[in-house]
Amino acid sequence: MRRAAWAAALLWAASGCSGKDRLLAVDGLPSTAQALDFGTISVGTAQTLELELVDHGRAPVTINGVEIESRGRVFAAQAQATTVAAAGGRTRIRVTFHPETEGPFGDKLVIRTDSAEVPLLRVALRGLSGPAAITFDPPRLDFGGMETGDERGLDVTVHNPTDLPLTLVPFASPGELALSAGTAQPNGDTHLTVFFRAGVVGNRTTLVTATPCATCTAARLPGRADALRSAIAMEPDPLSWSAVPVHRTADAKAKLHNLSWRPVSVTNLSVDGEDFTVLSGPGGQVIQPGQSAPVELRFAPQHAGPTHRQLDVAYHSFADRAGQGTLVGLGGGPQIAVAPMSLDFGDLPVGGKARLQLNVQNAGLEEALVLTSVTGADTPFSAHLPVVASVAPGAAAIQVAVDFAPIVPGTFSGVLHIQSNDPATPILDIPVAGSAHAAGPCAFKLTPIKLDFGNVPPGSGAVLGFRFEDTGSHECAVKDIQLSSTSDPAFFMPGGALVGGDLFPTDAFSAQVAFKSPGPGEFHGDLVLTVNDPLRPHPHIPIIARSQQSCLVAEPPFIDIGPVRLDCSAHDGSTLVTNACVNPVTITGVDIGEGTLPEFSLVDPPSVPMPLAPGATFNLTAHYARSELGQQYAPLFVKADSDAQPLLIPLLAETLHVGQQFDRFLQGSGTEADVLFVVSNTTTMAEYQQRLAAAVGDLLDNAAAQGVDLHVGVTSAGMSSVSGGACPGGAAGGEAGRLVPVDGSRPRIVTLNQANALAVLQQNVRVGDCQTLQQGLEAVRLALSPPLVDHADDPRTPAPSDGNAGFLRPEARLVVVVVSDEDDHSGFDPAVYVQFLKSLKGLGDGHRVALDAIVPLGGSCTTAGPPGPRFAQVANDTGGSVFDICENDYGQMLDALSTRGIGLQTVFPLSSVPDAAGVTVLLNGAPANGSDWYYDPNLNAVVFNPGFIPPPGTQIEVDYTSSCN
Repeated sequence: MRRAAWAAALLWAASGCSGKDRLLAVDGLPSTAQALDFGTISVGTAQTLELELVDHGRAPVTINGVEIESRGRVFAAQAQATTVAAAGGRTRIRVTFHPETEGPFGDKLVIRTDSAEVPLLRVALRGLSGPAAITFDPPRLDFGGMETGDERGLDVTVHNPTDLPLTLVPFASPGELALSAGTAQPNGDTHLTVFFRAGVVGNRTTLVTATPCATCTAARLPGRADALRSAIAMEPDPLSWSAVPVHRTADAKAKLHNLSWRPVSVTNLSVDGEDFTVLSGPGGQVIQPGQSAPVELRFAPQHAGPTHRQLDVAYHSFADRAGQGTLVGLGGGPQIAVAPMSLDFGDLPVGGKARLQLNVQNAGLEEALVLTSVTGADTPFSAHLPVVASVAPGAAAIQVAVDFAPIVPGTFSGVLHIQSNDPATPILDIPVAGSAHAAGPCAFKLTPIKLDFGNVPPGSGAVLGFRFEDTGSHECAVKDIQLSSTSDPAFFMPGGALVGGDLFPTDAFSAQVAFKSPGPGEFHGDLVLTVNDPLRPHPHIPIIARSQQSCLVAEPPFIDIGPVRLDCSAHDGSTLVTNACVNPVTITGVDIGEGTLPEFSLVDPPSVPMPLAPGATFNLTAHYARSELGQQYAPLFVKADSDAQPLLIPLLAETLHVGQQFDRFLQGSGTEADVLFVVSNTTTMAEYQQRLAAAVGDLLDNAAAQGVDLHVGVTSAGMSSVSGGACPGGAAGGEAGRLVPVDGSRPRIVTLNQANALAVLQQNVRVGDCQTLQQGLEAVRLALSPPLVDHADDPRTPAPSDGNAGFLRPEARLVVVVVSDEDDHSGFDPAVYVQFLKSLKGLGDGHRVALDAIVPLGGSCTTAGPPGPRFAQVANDTGGSVFDICENDYGQMLDALSTRGIGLQTVFPLSSVPDAAGVTVLLNGAPANGSDWYYDPNLNAVVFNPGFIPPPGTQIEVDYTSSCN
């Protein structure tokens, strides 16, 4: 209780006897407002103030009543006593303010006394009711992440300081928020539970209100919840792989976060398809709320282009649930493919130099392959990247030049490390080997001693040449044949500098040096080379050229006699020289300067001095003696008195060997066929190998029905071994042309007289699916080339008896069948493989060899690569066929292979046209009867008459002299 500290206001009451008998004073009121003010209190609480009545008179005053005028419930009053004693007697009146709603309130306190003069006293009352100080513990609710369908309850304590009950109301999406109690008791704490049930996915705001009256300000308990589709989320999502070569792999890591309030137990991680594999993850583990667990995945693209998959995460929280993460990979990134996979320079003389090329192809389909360096090969090996060291997808191969330049005898080997942006094979190793023997000293002749281009008018060009001859009795090693670094750039060697060569006594070679005039002036250069001659290790030929305007014009500006055979008539060449000036000139000299050899001479040269009027002409004819083999060059100089230097007219010619031809043929068998299957063993080939295995029985059955003696061999399209065990047969997917199985666990050549031929062949064509690079055409070349084709054991490998000897029979036709779900990546141009196949059976017998390709065509199924031109080109150019690998049945493709080209050969085309002397035919070395055959000039072939066709295995030799025309 408190008393107001305000000044007293006096209320007077006169007694019947005297004006001072009963004098009352009300203590506790402000002197001005004459009101009792309770100030501001919270609704549902009470405030009590006291007034004192003081009797200053001589008689007591009786209080008949104390009441609130409105008789409401907000204010209440009570007197301490009913009589106020005289002469300073006192009594207290207690007034209570107890609002149950908010707002300003006012009323009057009425005091009734027994005073006749003033029986009724009024005191004004006022007060203000504010919001109740209701609080919650905790002050905010956070339900966290909750999967849809999950329910969670959070405990809350409501602190109610009022003496009113509170109404509790939840606010959220319908059906999502509920309370364990709808009211809170007065003057104390009420414990309840707030329940949230996650419905639609998304973030939620929750609210619980507490109010002591309908119009009162509500106390608020805010909250939040995240309704989740899944408790598990992957980061990052999507998990992406940049371009990865098909058949290669790339690994990436992510995290699986538990976004919910519950612990989750992961039961399984899986991905549909074969492109993505889960390497590790939290399977069988529990991820606590807010925690994460690592997961590692591998991308092994099965085709070029983008691939989208879902990582499925099965787990248990409040029920069995599933989460997902998106996986995005791009297949077909840059992939290096090199042919050949090793370099062997053979044997060179010390001081010599040889160059071989590595053909580098991009087996990818999405990004350019960029070569960054070639390292690792120590002296005497060196490698040179091309100027443009990148290969676009599908573009022709580029060449990396590798040189072998031994300076001491011995055997040498090394490894080249080719570095590129291939993400799976950033460094590719290429073995290199070579040997050197002591040679020399070289005795040689280099002609001419000086290359003099005379005058070459501005804007025009000319070509001269030099000749190197081994004139001694020892081997000559020549290398680095090039223009010196100090030579004027107006000089160049057509085709570039020469790496070098190995010459034996009397051998010689010639090469060109060209000059292109950039403008008037005098130009100097130097041709340099290195020879194994200790006295002259670096001989050179100085070069000079002038460029100035001339009155003389030669048309054509050179005399090119072209190639001439030693046994054919000599040729002449001419040019016409004209005075193009407006003034007469005098020809003062027409001479042939020093060239490679004195093989040129002038026919009826003009007498000099010879005046030449403006516009007048004269003819110059050069004769070529053709006495020495090889290319020959010489300068023809025409001097006029108007010019400081003679005009150059280059003379060019070449002498070829005699035209005696020996075309040799082998008559094939009409009933023998060798079939070589080259089956891709890349990671996407399992299905297609199964189809092939199901169809090879048609090949065997048809051959047996036709009486064809069949040899069937199988090799893979893989060049190097791959770890992992998915390719059987002992070579780990790197057969490199060797027939399977390399370990000899089954017959490697299948014939019809084998009791289990079909079962063996079906096993052999299942070469496995481990390889990352398909080089089918290179596998064909290696399988049918020495040392494999003619050795029972490959001398380059440690595996025993892994050669292909016995497969390829000279008389048998050859059919190569390539089976691949992508195009070839062998490196050499397809024309190289066409030429190789056509030459296997000898001149004129190219029709006895064909390549068939079972490869992607129309895109009717998903393959590792799109249709490509390389296999198709070789098939078309060898007379083979191209089939679609997407066909379900390969039987019809195979059943005609064994009988293709059945029958004996009757027409034998010649390599050149015979001259009038005629043709001689030998059969196994003996002259053939002239009535058995004839020469057909329209076919340019020897044709055997019916009944006289040479039997299988006959060696046929056609001897003739080719026509000089």
